Amino acid sequence: MFSGKYEVFAVCIGLLVLLVISGCTTTDTVTGDTSLSDIKARGKLVVGADIPYGVMEFFDESGNPVGIDVDIAKEITSKIGVELELKTMPFDDLFGAVKNEEVDVVISAITITPERQEEMLFSIPYFDAGLVVVVVSDKKDINVPEGLKDKKVGVLKGTTGEDFALEYIDPSLVTSHITNEERKQALLNGETDAIVIDYIAAIDLIKEYSSLEIVGEPLNQEFYGIVTKIGNNALMDEINKILRELKRTGRIDEIKTKWMQ
Repeated sequence: MFSGKYEVFAVCIGLLVLLVISGCTTTDTVTGDTSLSDIKARGKLVVGADIPYGVMEFFDESGNPVGIDVDIAKEITSKIGVELELKTMPFDDLFGAVKNEEVDVVISAITITPERQEEMLFSIPYFDAGLVVVVVSDKKDINVPEGLKDKKVGVLKGTTGEDFALEYIDPSLVTSHITNEERKQALLNGETDAIVIDYIAAIDLIKEYSSLEIVGEPLNQEFYGIVTKIGNNALMDEINKILRELKRTGRIDEIKTKWMQ
């Protein structure tokens, strides 16, 4: 046993060691949140996406997933130091997949809304988007949004486009499609008069089909964010750190320019 000043000295040294150890401990350990360290240990980040969706995500001629969201996912996994595993599924299944931990994150043109923020953890915005109306060219005289009220309108199930349509249009006239392909074909075949879709996806659609065009002004302004399960704060902190770096260096702008030309 120490005595006198030596005992006090020993106690002080012990406290100093504890402070040093605490300072070296990762946030994951202190909070019990192992979302980031688990991914690093596993060596891969599982990302959910609904493909195709305009230039945000689609398959190239070789069947490989490409696009703005895919490139951003690759940047994130590269900087974390893990591999990317992409799981594709209908948009309406994405939120359940992240909540049930079937995927770690969703990077798939997900609009940030207060309602969704109550159920999932969102990153900072990485893309500025908005809803527009697309019609076949011979119906371009439709006034937006007032003229939609008596029209058959196609939307993608589970999206903010569906929310908008159901709020402003008779629900009996709204068709909620499971996939983008269904929504597009219904418009081209005349089964619907118009579709409500994100601007970025609309641009790509009218490039592919000259018979389609955007009418009116954007219905709103929306921002895309990356989604993970509530409680995965360590993972989201890292993603936000990476997104800020990609913005600061201009890398996100480079990715957008690459796919939007």
